Amino acid sequence: MGIGICLDVSRPEHAANAARDGADVYVGSALYDQGEERRSDLQFGARAMDNRMFSALANHAGTTGGHASCGLSGVWGPSGEVVERTADSDDTLLVIELDPAQLQRYRAGA
Repeated sequence: MGIGICLDVSRPEHAANAARDGADVYVGSALYDQGEERRSDLQFGARAMDNRMFSALANHAGTTGGHASCGLSGVWGPSGEVVERTADSDDTLLVIELDPAQLQRYRAGA
């Protein structure tokens, strides 16, 4: 597992290093504001797709320090698609079981 904190997730090489080290999942904790929904989706979809792994975002829910979070914590699959996510600014715990065998078809030609 690779772990990114805040700004780490915006740097493609951070997830790439985790993948090179054998990670099947790249998990990031961040604060994406309202209006940055597309940004979070693109970044986590790209981290998953570029590295043939799962990616997961734990985004702050609610308001903190003058920032209003967009919520939308979730999981992306190795083709960049959203596997599952929470609702806007929802503070619900998201639990999902990931099967590493699903990665094999994406990694076979790598």
